[in-house]
Amino acid sequence: VAATHTIHSLHHHFGWDNSFQPVMTVAPGD
Repeated sequence: VAATHTIHSLHHHFGWDNSFQPVMTVAPGD
């Protein structure tokens, strides 16, 4: 089954509000 969605459609309810904690953090160079 081909995936027709993106991570954005899965997480659209979070919006772009910086008050939310990041789902994942990546250190520089990782």
